[in-house]
Amino acid sequence: MNKVELSFSLTKDEAREGIIVSTRQRNRTGFLGRWLGLGKQIVLGLGLSLAAVLVSQAFDHPDPVAEMFSMMLGASAIMLIWQLKWIKATRASAEELADFSTTHGPTTAVCDASGVELVSSIGQAKLPWFAIAQVLTAKNVTVLQYGAQKIIVPHRCLPSELQPLEFDRLLEEWKGRT
Repeated sequence: MNKVELSFSLTKDEAREGIIVSTRQRNRTGFLGRWLGLGKQIVLGLGLSLAAVLVSQAFDHPDPVAEMFSMMLGASAIMLIWQLKWIKATRASAEELADFSTTHGPTTAVCDASGVELVSSIGQAKLPWFAIAQVLTAKNVTVLQYGAQKIIVPHRCLPSELQPLEFDRLLEEWKGRT
C-alpha cells in the first residue's frame, strides 16, 4: 500500500482515549522505572510518617502511631484528589477536542512514505515522518505524537481492507525509513 487516505471527526470517547494513551506513554519509564517511582512514593510516605512520630515524641505526645496514621491518610487523600482532578481535566480536554472537531468538520489525512498531510476547514499541515516522535496504538485510536501535539486517528475511519494493527505497522514502517 502506497498511501492511506482518511477522513474523520473525533467523538469524545476517541479523544479521551487518545489523550490518555499519549499521556501514559509520555510518562512511561519502563518496568524498573515504575517500581522505582513506587518505591520513591513509599519512602516519601514513610519519611513523612517518621517525621510525624519524631515531632510527636519531641513534644511528649502519647500516641505517635495516631500521628503516623493521620499523615498516611492525608497523603492518600492528596493523591486521590490529584487523580480525580486529572480525570476531570482529561474529560474536559476530550470534550473540547471533540466539540472542536465537530464544529469545524472532518479532517482529511493522507499518510504515505513522505509523512502525514492534514487538511481541515481551518488549515492544512504537512508533517514529515522525522517530525513525528511516536506512533501509539490504543483500542479504538492510533495517536501520532509530534512535539506536544498529537493527531488522534479513529480506527473506525480506516479503509475496510486495512486493520488497525496493519495500519500502525505501515505507519511505523514509513516512519522507520527516515
